[in-house]
Amino acid sequence: MNTEAMIELTGTVAECIPSIQPVGDADGPRPVLQLVLTDCGPLGKRVTTQQVFPADAIAACHSRAAQLPVGTVVTVQAPVSQVQLHLPRAKHIRINKTTQEAAHV
Repeated sequence: MNTEAMIELTGTVAECIPSIQPVGDADGPRPVLQLVLTDCGPLGKRVTTQQVFPADAIAACHSRAAQLPVGTVVTVQAPVSQVQLHLPRAKHIRINKTTQEAAHV
């Protein structure tokens, strides 16, 4: 039984791209469905998510992509541990003295 915490977001499909991509170090290339969603979550943000399919499921990946045209409202579930943030317009980046001191030891 998987007890990993999950996040769930609802948004509108802006892009849906099936492709073959390397996944992990040993898994080799796998079918990957990438979605770009708009109006996600309570802040209405843009979210990019990927669903990895088994290596022999290229047709299933393309079939799923065909079911998700632009404008479709979807709900995505993913492990919280996999959430990544992208901050494209940082106003300031500060060096913490404790980090700098540790680098010189």
